[in-house]
Amino acid sequence: MNKKTAQRRDKLKEILMSTGLVNSNEVATMFSVSSETIRKDLLFLEEQGYAKKSYGGAVICNGYAETPFDLRNNKNVEAKTRVAQKALEYAPEKGVILLDAGSTTLLLAEGLKDREGLTIITNSMSVCNVLSSSKNNVYIIGGQVKGVTMSLVGLWANNCLDSVSIDVAYLGTSGFQSFSGPSAESFSEAELKKKILERSKASFVLCDSSKCQSSSLVQYALWSEIGCLIIDDQAETERLEQIRQSTNVIIV
Repeated sequence: MNKKTAQRRDKLKEILMSTGLVNSNEVATMFSVSSETIRKDLLFLEEQGYAKKSYGGAVICNGYAETPFDLRNNKNVEAKTRVAQKALEYAPEKGVILLDAGSTTLLLAEGLKDREGLTIITNSMSVCNVLSSSKNNVYIIGGQVKGVTMSLVGLWANNCLDSVSIDVAYLGTSGFQSFSGPSAESFSEAELKKKILERSKASFVLCDSSKCQSSSLVQYALWSEIGCLIIDDQAETERLEQIRQSTNVIIV
């Protein structure tokens, strides 16, 4: 597979993740290729398990569909709250913190509302809204808006981080059942998380135990590249022991 074909298929995956479907004629025009080329691309994605062919194009497989943020926010709230409270213990009194988009990091933001003097950077519109009235210096990263996750991603978002140094980063994950590290739901989100890790002195992944049973489109780091995983006590012991071989694990 040549580089141009691989890039086009990666972009098709992103469109599927964002919209749930693609129309063959529309994407053929978008990429300036034939409908037959797109047919082969969609067949490839179907063989990889990402898509299911439908009349006039393809739809995303259920296992890779994104869950709307408001629905995520109402799942496993008790476990996520415990994880967020533990994460709060590792937030410095002063310095630069980054909060990734996600339902657990949003709960952490609620805990940071009572702090003051911190510099808090986020790519989450929801987190920014929670912290906007706090006595912290709050910055939101610019970029493309992903309405499903209420986050900002893309090249502009990545470039925003090139000029900052982060003391502690708190990241989310879409799961890690099939991976040797945390995953994200799109390539653009994965690239942003990678950039966050590059710019951070310390990093935490926050999630509830359901993420042991799920994965998403792309792994964004190895566990050895993560400073610590904080997770609730319903997670599989065997799985956590595997992760513990590569990074610190805190169970709450």
